[in-house]
Amino acid sequence: MESSYKKISFSFLFLLLFSLLLVQCKSKKQKEKKSIDSCLLVDGNLILRLNRGLLSNYFRNIASENKDFSHCGIIYIENNRYWVSHSERDETKNFNGVVKEDLEDFLEHSKAFAIYDIQQKESIRRGIHKSIKQYLDLAIPFDMKFDTKDTTALYCSEFVALCYNENFPANKKISPTGTIPYTGDKFFLLDDLHRGIPSSIFRCNIPP
Repeated sequence: MESSYKKISFSFLFLLLFSLLLVQCKSKKQKEKKSIDSCLLVDGNLILRLNRGLLSNYFRNIASENKDFSHCGIIYIENNRYWVSHSERDETKNFNGVVKEDLEDFLEHSKAFAIYDIQQKESIRRGIHKSIKQYLDLAIPFDMKFDTKDTTALYCSEFVALCYNENFPANKKISPTGTIPYTGDKFFLLDDLHRGIPSSIFRCNIPP
């Protein structure tokens, strides 16, 4: 009898702790979402993130001079819902190329992120939105070769740069400054995307 009571007590305690953990996680997500909502969630704005894990540490070392972030996307608003459009290869999510992902899912495993205001007029933002939709409809695959000259496949910063360059004024066009070892070919750094943007910025470090 005493053994059964202990088993029941343990099961109840486990369920209670698990429920509290779920509530805490949900509360954390809601607070995070609320803080972003009050800032720069505008169609066309640039979002950068740093994920947890070895691959993210590797990519931030080659994709950014200041090594703050490892991936990028564009805020994409559709049906009053916040998305991030980006190009990524991730087999766990069945991603291979240009996708749109719910904002919270995009930031789910992030250590830090930043949102940059591109400070462009509404007509340019509408053009960026249209460019994103075209790439989504074409289902452009991810460019594993990081070949900026070939736009039939796109890596993350290349996708963002193309969407912006198709719509930005001539004096705001983004040029690639990264250099691929051995070949000398140029590729778009994350820094290239915001270097010419006289932007306000929202940064957030997310606790473990």
